[in-house]
Amino acid sequence: PALTKLVFPNWKMDDSAEALKQIAEAIKPIKLGLVRELLYNASDSIMLDGKSDTGTIEVTIDKSDGIYISVRDNGQGIDPQVEPYLFQWMPATLVPERLLKMNMPQDLLNGRLGDGLRQLKDYVCGIGGAVGYENFGEHNGALFWLRIPKEACNSD
Repeated sequence: PALTKLVFPNWKMDDSAEALKQIAEAIKPIKLGLVRELLYNASDSIMLDGKSDTGTIEVTIDKSDGIYISVRDNGQGIDPQVEPYLFQWMPATLVPERLLKMNMPQDLLNGRLGDGLRQLKDYVCGIGGAVGYENFGEHNGALFWLRIPKEACNSD
C-alpha cells in the first residue's frame, strides 16, 4: 500500500524489536537504519517523560511519491535548549540536566550527543532527500520526518 500507519500504544522499550520488524517490512526497499534512529529517539522521549507503558509512537509511511516517513511520540517534546542543535553534535556544556541524571555513556556527554540525527541528515540529504521535525511542546512530544526522492528509493 502507498500509505501505512503503524501505532504502538502503551510503549515499552521492549517493544522496539517488534516495531522495527513491522517498520522494516513497510519501508522496503529502504534500509531500516534510517528509521531506527527516529524510533529510538521517540522511545527515549517517552521514557524521559515518565510515560513508560503509557506513551504512544506513531509511524507513518507514504510511498506514493518516493518515500516519506514520520515518527511521532507523545513524550517530553524537544527541550528549547537542545532544539538549535538538532541534526548536529550538541556541545556537552548544553546537555540538559535531566540527561545528565540518566547515566548516559560518557562519550555522549562529551560532544557526541546528537550524532545519530546528524548522520541521518547527512545520508538523507546526500541522496537528495530532506529531514525535519515539529516540536509540540513540553510533555506533548515531537514528530521527526524524512523524505527520500523516488530516484533514490532503489539505490543503496
